[in-house]
Amino acid sequence: MKDKSTVHKDESIDNDDTSSLDENELIDFLENETDEYLIKFREERIQQLSNEFKSINHNNNDDDVIDFTNEKQLIDKTITSEKCLIHFYHINFTQCEIMKNLLSQLKKKFPYLEVYSINVDNCPFLIHKLSIKILPVLIFYNFGKEFNRLIGFNKIQPNLSSLENYLYQLNIINKDSLVNHQQQQQVLSDEESDLDIY
Repeated sequence: MKDKSTVHKDESIDNDDTSSLDENELIDFLENETDEYLIKFREERIQQLSNEFKSINHNNNDDDVIDFTNEKQLIDKTITSEKCLIHFYHINFTQCEIMKNLLSQLKKKFPYLEVYSINVDNCPFLIHKLSIKILPVLIFYNFGKEFNRLIGFNKIQPNLSSLENYLYQLNIINKDSLVNHQQQQQVLSDEESDLDIY
């Protein structure tokens, strides 16, 4: 009888080992499953954050004019900006394309100047409210209130220096920012030359 109980105990031990082994396998499986889930979640979250940062960087790139497709977003941005310029354009108008290029050049020279643009097809409310009838139109805002409007090229020549002078007279840009920009460009140029490999 002693042998039977011993055998029974041994079987019991074997069963415990088996159930323990099964539990360990199950735990390993669950840990791996959790890891895969967490890894997948982590990868998705990293991708989501990366896309958000790219979007933020794209929208906040100092050298770019921000083009809005939603007039509500443009209105909200205008209200919260100290000073900004809004370019109303149509993609099929040559004069609008010229103004767009000038504003891109201007934005590169004055990276802290807030310049926005919107296609008139995307802002019927603003077109009506602001009585825009001729394009291109460049409207200047100070703390959400319009303080000047440039319609077409009636006050300037279609070149960058003429636009700069006009904005300087309106106190939208100042010579200090132009000088600072030139100094920054020189520093960047000097830093880039330090990275040259011979």
